[in-house]
Amino acid sequence: MTIVSMPRDAGSNGKACRQGQRCHGLRTATAQREPDENAHERPQHGQHQVGLVLEMGLLPLQEPFMVLATQNPIEQSGTFELPEAQLDRFMLCHRLHYPDAREEEEILRRQLQLGLRHQDKGAVPQSSFDLLNQPPVATIEELVAAMDAVQKIYVSDVFTKHCVELVRRTRRHKSVDVGGSPRAGIALTLAARARAFIHGRDYAVPEDLYALAEDVLLHRMRLTYEALASGVSGTAVLREILAEVG
Repeated sequence: MTIVSMPRDAGSNGKACRQGQRCHGLRTATAQREPDENAHERPQHGQHQVGLVLEMGLLPLQEPFMVLATQNPIEQSGTFELPEAQLDRFMLCHRLHYPDAREEEEILRRQLQLGLRHQDKGAVPQSSFDLLNQPPVATIEELVAAMDAVQKIYVSDVFTKHCVELVRRTRRHKSVDVGGSPRAGIALTLAARARAFIHGRDYAVPEDLYALAEDVLLHRMRLTYEALASGVSGTAVLREILAEVG
């Protein structure tokens, strides 16, 4: 499943996304319009435009937007894993684990507080999706301001060298068949800037590199057949590499 997060009023030519509508993917198109008096509101000739490929056609996405893809590690029968070249285009891959006992109890308490959703003369039990009606936590202007601030986070040459060395070691490790590409290094530095901003710093530190390494690198690493047959995990290999770099 692919989720595209964008402003609620996003749409074009009267088109709008509807809940349950099938999304066939993302497409980048080159705009061919000639400039006119409304050129500031439209993509210029030769600029790229990203949109959702829906059943009703291409729906241009209003910037900024974010693409999230979910994957269930269980019951993959009938599905195909994404090839490495496509996985490489995902900046981060965060792995969720089961909640602890206290969190699971809170899930049940919240579920018990859900009532019925009445519609016309009928009703259906509410689900977790009915809770997703809270107002936005930030305006587009505030989000763009935060994005500008992230761009100003300082990344030292030493930090950059450590990123390059870490990525290159994933290519040289005996248990790794395919290691990180240059995109991995780009993702590390960009994510480090964002993490520094979240933690109230105006510079990246080694802690950012180690904290982000698994989310940035694991889905970009393919182990050799011999390593997999021996029970070696990508997490163990990456932690070994991190220990060598550190």
